[in-house]
Amino acid sequence: MLAYLIRRLFAAAVMLVVIILVVFGIFFLVPKWAGVDIALNFVGKQADPAAVEGVREKLGLGDPVLVQAWEFFKGIFAGRTYAAGGDVTHCAAPCFGYSFKTEQSVWPVLTERFPVTLALA
Repeated sequence: MLAYLIRRLFAAAVMLVVIILVVFGIFFLVPKWAGVDIALNFVGKQADPAAVEGVREKLGLGDPVLVQAWEFFKGIFAGRTYAAGGDVTHCAAPCFGYSFKTEQSVWPVLTERFPVTLALA
């Protein structure tokens, strides 16, 4: 029974990693392949180039995709700091990223809305 439980937990962990990679690919790789600049979604269509570059630097969008994925996984367990110039934002563990729209960490939003989601399920 214990071996079965360990196999199931391992399979669940692998599935979680695969789901995270697929979602990461949808939100970060597909726009790059389509020629869309993710930083423009954050600052808006009429932004000046300095603002776009600042967002790219703060969120690490100029880094290679594997580095971005590693930083995301590392942030889940150790937290993450987003820094650009003098602007520093810390996202405590578990850090599931930084919201473009609300300009805050995603984890507090998830925990705030989870009870309603659970009630609907």
